[in-house]
Parts: sequence; C-alpha cells; structure tokens
Amino acid sequence: MLLPSPSGRFRIDAVRSRDGRSNFVEELVECFDGFLYFVVAERRPYLVDISHAQAIKNHVVINSNSNPLEGRFGYIWGGYASAQIAGAAAAIAKASCNSVTIEDGITGGIFGGDAIIGGGSDGTTGTGTAIAKHNIVALSGGTVTEGVYGGHAYISHTSGTATVTHNTVNISGSPNLTTAFLYGGIISVSIGGSWSEDSDVFTGNTLNLSSQIEVAGVANFEFLNFTLPADTTAGDIMLSVSGTAVLGNGDGKDSEISVDASAIDGQFLDVGDQFIILDAGTLEGTPVLKEVAPARFGATLVYDFELYKDDNRINDGIADILTPNF
Repeated sequence: MLLPSPSGRFRIDAVRSRDGRSNFVEELVECFDGFLYFVVAERRPYLVDISHAQAIKNHVVINSNSNPLEGRFGYIWGGYASAQIAGAAAAIAKASCNSVTIEDGITGGIFGGDAIIGGGSDGTTGTGTAIAKHNIVALSGGTVTEGVYGGHAYISHTSGTATVTHNTVNISGSPNLTTAFLYGGIISVSIGGSWSEDSDVFTGNTLNLSSQIEVAGVANFEFLNFTLPADTTAGDIMLSVSGTAVLGNGDGKDSEISVDASAIDGQFLDVGDQFIILDAGTLEGTPVLKEVAPARFGATLVYDFELYKDDNRINDGIADILTPNF
C-alpha cells in the first residue's frame, strides 16, 4: 500500500512478496528514488516462506517527514529475507547491500540486513545458509532503545551456517543510544536451532564514529574508525560504553582501532593532554591501535599522538610536539 508522504515522496505501509520476485522491493526503490518510509511499527521489506529468499539493495530512510505515529517505530529493517526448510531440502536466506538511514524518531532496534532460516518442527533434516553482508546503518539523530545491528542471522528447528560480515554502522550527529547495543553482526537461535562453528559475525564489520556518544555495549566489529570532531577538547570521551566493549572475535582475532585527529587542527595542546577514544565498564580484547592522521597547530607544530590501552580505556594522548623540517 502506497501512501503520499508529507514530503511529496511516498512511503510504504507494508511490502510482502511470495511470488518469487526477489527484487520486488528493489523495483519500488528504483521507482521512488530510493526512499522508503515505514508507516507503522514492525514493517519491513522482505521475501518470505520460500526455500531461497533474498532482500537486496533496499534503502530505508526515517526522518522528520516519516513520522506517522508520533515518530515511534517498533523495529526498522533495511532488508529481511526469510527462507523455510522443508524436509531434507536446503534453504538459503540472503540479506545484502541494504541500508537504513535514521535521522529522527524513536525505534527499538535497527537491522541493516536480516537473514532468517526456519525449519519445520516435524523432523526437518535439511540445513540452512544465512548471509547478511555489505549492509549499512547510518545514524545521525533519533533514539534507539535496544540495538543497532549491521547484520543479523537467525535460525530455528534446524542447523546451518551464518555469514554476517562486512557490514557498516556509521554514527554522526547526536543520536540517543544510551541504552542501545552496537553490533557489527550477530546471530541468534530459537527452539532446536544451531549454527556451525565456522559461522562468522566479525570479519570486515566496521564502526565509523564521528561524534561523541554513549551506548550500552559494543561487539563484533573488526574495524573501529574514530574521527575526532573539530570541537573535541582534551578529556572528551568519543565512545562511552556503560557495559562491555568486546574488541575481538573471541578466537584470536583482535579488532583494529584507528583515529583521525586532523579536524582539531589549530587547537593549542600540551604534552600529556589526552582524548579518550573509548571508555568502557569492561573492555575485552587487545585491539590493534593505529593513528592515521595527527593534528597540527599552525604551520610550524605537529602533535605526536600516542594511542594506547589503559585498563578499560583507549586513550589518545599528546606524547610530543614536533617542528617539521621544511
């Protein structure tokens, strides 16, 4: 059902396709300039109840113009693919290359891509493959109360393999995420479901952060890239985590943290000044730390930053002030 939106575009009340046209939603995106607006809680672009399902290249935007129920949404999906196993047959669900942009409103959770495998409860023996890759969630405003998931895979009543990788979460502006958990990828199970040990929810998942935020927890990002805003001052905390920040996959692979401080050029800093990149209640893992772009003061001074872990913090401090050779 298509309804005119206040902005003159269209928003989609519900999209559901059972006829095998896996690009049904993509066709609507192309027709309406890539903007989908959800009218009520828990609506999602998806293809469901077949053995091979995919949701590809859907683009969902929530802003002040998509505010039908006082700006309150249950959950928002970029793409949702649900495949059903029958008997011994295999099933594949793929949700890839989808995006969600949140600029306003209140939502419980956001999924860039969601791949679901369901087995029958009557002796299903077939296995499933769930793929949620290359999805993007971008947040610049609004409130998320539960979780932000670059990709998610779910299975019930059968076994399978999940690949939830190379998803991206971009955060800028001033979204309220105080009670939300950030996941690059995540898998979950229900009654009788199990994932194989080689399932991957870590590889290539990336968090790009360019504003100061507070969250409840962070996990399953291989790369965390921080860009210090121009108004950042010594002692500021970029990412405050009230619970646990997991910086690794738990199987010997550590996360990599990089910091770009170039936007604070022109600030007068002194040796010992620190910027707190991450401050967590509990920090798990030993991340690889990389300073990618230091800051300057005028044309004559370069700040030599030292990025280091200190208990449950990642700090970026001024170790020296250098004078370049011209």
